[in-house]
Amino acid sequence: MCLMLAARIVYTEAFISNIVAEKAAEAFEDPRVVGMPQLEGSGALSNTRTAAGGFSMGQVVQEAEPVFSGAHEGLCLCSSRLLLPLWELLFL
Repeated sequence: MCLMLAARIVYTEAFISNIVAEKAAEAFEDPRVVGMPQLEGSGALSNTRTAAGGFSMGQVVQEAEPVFSGAHEGLCLCSSRLLLPLWELLFL
């Protein structure tokens, strides 16, 4: 929603003030919201070696999945809402 307010892409007739748009844009400069994607389960990869230094075939390594930032999720949501009218068009 902050991305839509910052870009002034809101489907209402109400006018969005400059202060609201600036505060919404400042939310994307917060390092708690915007950051590099991280991998979950990456700690399991460090435990794959045994004490002797060999590779252990008995342990299951979990597949790491990326955790994207809130800004990435907001951008995906905003773009999906912008593209929604295109999906509803009839294709011949």
